[in-house]
Amino acid sequence: MKNTLYILIFVLITFKVISQDPVFVQFNNNPIYLNSSLAGEHKYRFTSIYSHNWSLLPKSFNNQVIAYDMQLESKNRKKIDNENSTLNLLFMLRRNSEGDLSLNTNELKFGMGYRGDLNPYFRIGFGISTKLGQKSINWNNAIFVSNLDPVLGQVSSNSFIPPNFNSFWYKNVDLGLSFRIRNHIKVYDWQINGGVSYSDFISQKNSFFYNGNISSNKLSSFLTYRSIKKNFRINSFYQKQLFSQTLQLNGEMKFRYIIAGVTYRTQFYSSEINNLLGPSESAWFNFNYLVEFEDYKFLNISYSVGMTLSELGFQDTFLSHEISLKIFRLSENEISFKHDKDWFCPSDKEVRNELKKKKIDLLKNNKRNRPKE
Repeated sequence: MKNTLYILIFVLITFKVISQDPVFVQFNNNPIYLNSSLAGEHKYRFTSIYSHNWSLLPKSFNNQVIAYDMQLESKNRKKIDNENSTLNLLFMLRRNSEGDLSLNTNELKFGMGYRGDLNPYFRIGFGISTKLGQKSINWNNAIFVSNLDPVLGQVSSNSFIPPNFNSFWYKNVDLGLSFRIRNHIKVYDWQINGGVSYSDFISQKNSFFYNGNISSNKLSSFLTYRSIKKNFRINSFYQKQLFSQTLQLNGEMKFRYIIAGVTYRTQFYSSEINNLLGPSESAWFNFNYLVEFEDYKFLNISYSVGMTLSELGFQDTFLSHEISLKIFRLSENEISFKHDKDWFCPSDKEVRNELKKKKIDLLKNNKRNRPKE
């Protein structure tokens, strides 16, 4: 067990100490961190998420994100039977505490985005944000490979002289693009959402040891399919940054106010830093409680628990946890498309019956107005 832990520490801490951004299982409940172009999906939205990974490690990996986004939609709606374009604002705070060196990250992000229709079935979003952050480290707990006994797992003393500083500031830019596709304009049966973001592409000093400029650019993408009739959703997520790649696959079903699902995650590490361990794999079980507590206002509380499946086994790490809170209000766009309420509150029989009647009337009207050949 000690050998595994020391290998993990060495993988995470090299002579160029660079911290990769954390990956969340509940990426759908953390939209502003996921992609800046997702700002303005609702009239306003507050999200908060906390993750605690690998409970048995001496110093666990803890991540917290708090975000808020809102629409700047005009009160004078120009389109009655369609969705208006919106300008949107976003704000985010992030804090990480990583590993035995107490590598801490504090980051502030703010930006804006645009969402509009290319046609009645296809909606697209753009987003840009800038972030300012600080990384700090505790050199008193530094352990290097030369101080490890590979047989006994013991740590010998070292003569390491720490740098004169234990923190540095950084700034960077995130770009995001997202889309939404529906099979019908009003009474749609399914919806596809997807997007890609490119972050941290500006080269700058971002290390405790290396004085030159480096780039830690991050590329991430997501794709989800949601069935309105059957109340299920399939999600996929991919991210590549520095030495690692992460792939997540998730499926979930909605039962009244409860959404339950399972996630499979695998993370690949470059042979440049890891030629001993294989991919890190884990399985997660997700539970969401979603309720409309006031007209058009919703509360979503989610909890996920994960267990390690790969070489860094469950017996060495125990469980990982994520919990999130989301509060949002439907926008005028969403209210005009009341079919959206079928996903949020499928147990509302009156709404479902009304939607069914509207769909039948719409089909009859389309058939009656069809041009004769």
